[in-house]
Amino acid sequence: MLNRTFDEAAELIRGASNILPHTFYRVFYETSATLSSYVSRDIHANHRETPQLKLEEGNAFQALGKAAVRDLTNQRIERHLKWAQKKDPSSFISAFDNINDAKRRARFHYDKSRRIGQRICCAQISTSGLVPATVRTEVTETEKLTTKTLLGIKSVTVTETTRNVQIPIWVCKTAILDGRTEMSLQELILSGADVWLSITEIRVSDLRVPALKGHHYEWVAWGKIPKSCVQRVMPYDGKMLHRVEPPTIVYSFTSNEPWIFDYATEMWILDSRKAKLARTQRQSQEDVPIERESSKHALAHDEVRNKNDEKEQPSKRQKVQVDDIEDDDEDCCPTCGQKVP
Repeated sequence: MLNRTFDEAAELIRGASNILPHTFYRVFYETSATLSSYVSRDIHANHRETPQLKLEEGNAFQALGKAAVRDLTNQRIERHLKWAQKKDPSSFISAFDNINDAKRRARFHYDKSRRIGQRICCAQISTSGLVPATVRTEVTETEKLTTKTLLGIKSVTVTETTRNVQIPIWVCKTAILDGRTEMSLQELILSGADVWLSITEIRVSDLRVPALKGHHYEWVAWGKIPKSCVQRVMPYDGKMLHRVEPPTIVYSFTSNEPWIFDYATEMWILDSRKAKLARTQRQSQEDVPIERESSKHALAHDEVRNKNDEKEQPSKRQKVQVDDIEDDDEDCCPTCGQKVP
């Protein structure tokens, strides 16, 4: 059964804590194993176990696996945290609780991931309306142990255990109808409510998810993330995550194709003319500071030489003024002034 918020002390404590962030950040790219309304439908992920799966109206993100009661088990959550696994698609969708970890993930996908993404975005998702709840249920877990004898013969032992668990979740408060304090898990699924789980909370819950699985800053949505919860979509161009729209065109730095980010549709699109213009603008903006800096250094060198090595100590007032000048930041974006993560 699902117990509603405010009825249990544990839920009151969770609700008063700071564990729920104001926003989640979902990093995705063109070949992510999750359907998205911010990626062209013709390149949506397909899975042999769900060949007819289509993105449902109103969803910003949708898992390949369909939400089911069986998902709230140790095995299914661990399955989701094995990102390289293809069999038995996950019903969860990952997001992070802070922007810095989202930036690192975007950089990883662009530079180091085995599935290199060149059209990377980060969706900022509102958590407004989520309230703590608890799933109290009985779960049956299966454990397989494979051993091999000295003769090379494999032996598989299957062990099943059943136990009562209390699973902390976060539910959209509109899912609780008619003032009820309890509803079945199946009723919750059929209601289409937004449901999130914190990996940090799950680790210390009865599910006993190993600490090595997942990240402490990771949250997972169950089945879908509605488009109504997405506040904005930010492109990552290979150098930085653009949190605000710059005055110039955002393009994918290392892509062999002319991909630019269209803020009107919040998607990457092909546009040869604009991509070429963006590269030209970027190059010209990067060249200007270098020329100015070179001229400044040349003038400074001439002044020192003309003074015949005469050194002057700045006055106290001059020293304060000099110290107040910020150093040039080579990591700043020349278009919008943001620092490269």
